[in-house]
Amino acid sequence: MSTELYYFSGTGNSFYVAKELHKRIPDASLIPIVSLLHQDVIQTHGQSVGIVFPVHALTIPIAVKRFLKKTDMKSAEYVFAVATRLGIIFSSFHRMEKLLKRKNKRLDAHFILNMSST
Repeated sequence: MSTELYYFSGTGNSFYVAKELHKRIPDASLIPIVSLLHQDVIQTHGQSVGIVFPVHALTIPIAVKRFLKKTDMKSAEYVFAVATRLGIIFSSFHRMEKLLKRKNKRLDAHFILNMSST
């Protein structure tokens, strides 16, 4: 089973988490979301698709929303998300669900990681 890990990171915390996941998933590809946003349609190729991002203003970052709107996930049988935060409130996985539902996909799993601020 092939896995694609898409990540968006501002301070590096989400990039760190994505790299750690990449180490633990042998066949995974690590792909920066920002490098794909110029495309009209973003095509996934993995059977599993993971999205790693930081919480921005209590919700999903704009870049991640744009990514989800542009992405064709026909290849994905399993979709998961990992949100990193510095202890702030985050309850916006339902927003991702709505965007994925438009593409006949669902968020199969989601995780929140509290990151250290020191």
